[in-house]
Amino acid sequence: MVKRKPDYPQFVEKADKKIEVLQSRIERLTELIQDSRRILQKHLATLENKSSHFDRYYELLPSDPEAAAELKEEKKLDVTKERADNKEDMICADELRIDEARKAIACLRRLKADLLRYNPIQRQVRSKVVQEQYYFAGTKHWAIPNSVWKTFQDIFSPPKYRMRPKREGAYGGRRYDDLNLQHCVVDPQRIPNQFLTEFGFPVPDKGMNTLQRLMFKEGQIGNMADFFTNHLEPLEKPARGRRVRNNYRLLVVNNFGSEHDGKIVYPRYVTTEEETVRRKVPQVFDNAYATLRKTEHVDRQYKGETRFIINTEEDLKRLQQNLLALRGQKGDEAEAEKDGIKSELREKLSEFARSVTYHKRMAKADLVKVADLRDKLDRENLGASLARILKILRHLKTRRDEVFTTSLAAPEDAKTLDEQIDRAEKVIQLYSSSFELIHQDGDSKHLMHLRGLESLKLRPFNLYAARLLESADSISRMDGEVAPKQAEALKAYAVTRLFDNNRRLEYTLCDAHALPVDPGLEISLEYLRDLYRTVQAVEVDDFGFVFDKIKIALGNLADQLRQKNEDDADDEAGLYKMFQSGLKEIDFQELADELG
Repeated sequence: MVKRKPDYPQFVEKADKKIEVLQSRIERLTELIQDSRRILQKHLATLENKSSHFDRYYELLPSDPEAAAELKEEKKLDVTKERADNKEDMICADELRIDEARKAIACLRRLKADLLRYNPIQRQVRSKVVQEQYYFAGTKHWAIPNSVWKTFQDIFSPPKYRMRPKREGAYGGRRYDDLNLQHCVVDPQRIPNQFLTEFGFPVPDKGMNTLQRLMFKEGQIGNMADFFTNHLEPLEKPARGRRVRNNYRLLVVNNFGSEHDGKIVYPRYVTTEEETVRRKVPQVFDNAYATLRKTEHVDRQYKGETRFIINTEEDLKRLQQNLLALRGQKGDEAEAEKDGIKSELREKLSEFARSVTYHKRMAKADLVKVADLRDKLDRENLGASLARILKILRHLKTRRDEVFTTSLAAPEDAKTLDEQIDRAEKVIQLYSSSFELIHQDGDSKHLMHLRGLESLKLRPFNLYAARLLESADSISRMDGEVAPKQAEALKAYAVTRLFDNNRRLEYTLCDAHALPVDPGLEISLEYLRDLYRTVQAVEVDDFGFVFDKIKIALGNLADQLRQKNEDDADDEAGLYKMFQSGLKEIDFQELADELG
């Protein structure tokens, strides 16, 4: 019988490493206990020798305490007793640690055995439906149309188990969005805790071990498939037979409750520390403005990384040529040249940040090996160093190609979000003008022919749209009476002005986010002053108290920033973090509730 490979060899390997560490700890503690026992015997022997002094001390203590204290101090009776007691305590503590380590080893061995038997991926692969209806495309045949089917597997499926239907049609015309996600092979460890928490799904308890967490997440596979099938839709949904730019990269939550509807799931490719193949991770954003900030940040990141890779490649090619010229040369001048190259290589190594992507990690690891121009036998070897530099250049080129492919998406995503935001803002602005006119003359005809609120699905627009639709419906049902219409219109107009303040605040965060450095105190305060002036300009009669709360919040934030600057003037990153979090803490939906 062929022994099946475990689905999670990395966890088995980690268990083995932990067992090895614990066994080393037991050996070390055993040696310490043996040494401590030898020292304790010496202390006990000393105490035995001093037993007559102890007897004399207790005889003197009732009649002559001063003489007893002098004897105690002279013979250092307490010191010897304290040393013996301390050594006994140390031995007990080390024995307890050994006992705990042995228990931990026993638990890890049981866990390792259970992990070797736990094969959720293999169970899914052997499913009758999977075997009959699909084939495994892996990475070679994975160029399929964008769809929820593709996105779901990019996130949750191991690359070699990504599936395509066997009956796709003569020209691959099968509608992938019609396929059942429940059939996909899902790796439980790919389900992020943060994603579960964001949408109110159960999460593993902190006390669970690796296997228990995996088994718990296995129970969430059905929920994930249902969520992606029924509660996520592309920001730009294509008509049948048509392709739409960058659809399925921005997914909007729909029909999942008012607490979550309108959030954006933005799957992005990453490379984890353990993996060499990039995979998607679903990031969740509360509103369209926050997602826009992220796309712009990603674009800047990719541009910066591309510049770094190109500069590194050029520097390494130059050093490569210098090394080629030095081959076979000897003497002080050649050694000085080599020292200069070593210095440049070490400087280039220091420029590598903590590299998460596989090819940058490999490039950095090879650069560490080549920095001293020596080979595995610790000999100066320019030939081996040149070969390693070639390997580094190959890794950097592969990563540069990856960045180029992925970076094309960020500007497109930003453009799509810009269009959606602009359209939503214009719709709300039109309704704002209409409600203002109704407040003035009480005539509901100003709402005639206005459309668009019903189609606003993104946050925060959908939340404001729901309130405005409610007011518009209420006004349309009022017969003749002018005063009630004017009152309802004023409330709706106040909602639109509250949205306007919300919009300005979001753009302030976007502007601050786009700065090349963190905004200092003066820039942050100028932003707050601009926001304050915007709020100050709002006039909505009886609803001024709501806007006063915004002004108070802005004033308090300004005071906190000044205090933070006095306490630590050099911590501009901390200042910006306070600025960001302070603005985000202004709850506009709570303020909208106060409007009634």
